[in-house]
This record gives sequence, C-alpha cells and structure tokens, in this order.
Amino acid sequence: MRAWKVMTVVLSLLVVAAAFARSTPMLKYNDMVVESDKPLTLEQVKKVILQAASQRHWTASQRDPNRIRLSYSRGKHSAVVDVTYTVKKYSIVYVDSSNLNYEGETIHPTYNGWVKSLKEGIDLGLKTI
Repeated sequence: MRAWKVMTVVLSLLVVAAAFARSTPMLKYNDMVVESDKPLTLEQVKKVILQAASQRHWTASQRDPNRIRLSYSRGKHSAVVDVTYTVKKYSIVYVDSSNLNYEGETIHPTYNGWVKSLKEGIDLGLKTI
C-alpha cells in the first residue's frame, strides 16, 4: 500500500514537471525603437508591419489608426497580438491564445518563437525601407 502512495506522488510530480516544461517566460516587446536610416511616415511603418505579418502567415485587421490586431493559427494552437505603432516606436502586446499554456507571465515556447519571428521581420523591414 505504501509503495502505491509513493508511486502516485511520483507520477503526480512528473505530470506537474511536464506541464512546466511546456511553459517559459513570455517575451514582451514594448516600445521597440523604429530603426531606419531615414525618417519614416506612419503609413510606411504600418506597411512594414503588415508585410512582416503576411510573410509569416499572421492575419491582420485594423483596430485603431495606430493599432493592428494580428492572429496566427497552426493546428490547434493560436495566438492574437496587438501591434501599436508610431513613427518612433512599436509594441507587440499579447491579447489571447488557445492551447499555448498561457499563465499570466508564462506561455508555451512556440508563442515566443512566433512573436520573435514577427519582431525580427518588422525590424528588418524598417531597416531596409
């Protein structure tokens, strides 16, 4: 009977450890500097964001004049972010997700990969416009 209890505790700990192994601190990109060799218009910044999103298969919808909502789905996993922008800076802000183990400050590493790729695409586009 005692061995059965020990086995139950060990299995429970393994389940909890597996769940945490699938979560990592969420990457946050707030007030990223718009880096360009020349001054950009608001429309140019918007175009770069939309182009980077499209190239990475994010779906875009305009929310406000300086905010774009982006959605990404892959299989049963999905994420939604808002990209706010000015001619000087931009931010990528988490809105929602499905099947990505979101827990306030942690999320599945896949989300971080998607958002990091989006940020890198935006930065590259801003530098080369």
